[in-house]
Amino acid sequence: MGILMDPSTEFAKETRKWEAQNSQYGAAGRPYVFREYPKRLYSCRYVQGEGYVFDGFTVNDATEEQNMKSRGFFAGQDVALAHAEKRQTEEAKLAAEREYNIKHGKHSPAAVKEIRAAEAEAGAVHLPDVPRTPGRPRKPKADESE
Repeated sequence: MGILMDPSTEFAKETRKWEAQNSQYGAAGRPYVFREYPKRLYSCRYVQGEGYVFDGFTVNDATEEQNMKSRGFFAGQDVALAHAEKRQTEEAKLAAEREYNIKHGKHSPAAVKEIRAAEAEAGAVHLPDVPRTPGRPRKPKADESE
C-alpha cells in the first residue's frame, strides 16, 4: 500500500512531469523511450536432483552483452532452457556412443579403466568427453607420419 496523493498538489504536478508511465500522481508527462540497456541475460544448467537451474546477469552495454553471450548467457530464459536441453541431449548421445564402444570391445581394458575413473571422479551421469591423460603420446595420423 502506498500513500495516496492528491493529484492537484504542486508535488504531484512536478512528479507527473518526470514520469514516463501513468502513476498515482496522474497521467505521465514524459513520453516513454525504449532503452536497450540494462538488459538481463540468463544461462541454464542441469543439476542432478534439482532439475534445471537458471543463473542471471545484468549487462549495461553491448560489449558486456557480447562478453556474457560468449560465456553461454542468452537473452531469455526460454532460449537458455532450450540451449541447456540441447546440450544435455548431445552429452547423452556422446556418452551412449562411448558406452557402445566399451561394450563392443573398441577400447582396451586400460582405456575402459581410465574412462570409468574419469566418470567416477566427475560424478556425472553424462560425461561427454574423457580428458586425455597427460604425457601419453598421440598416435600420428597417416598424413602426419611423413
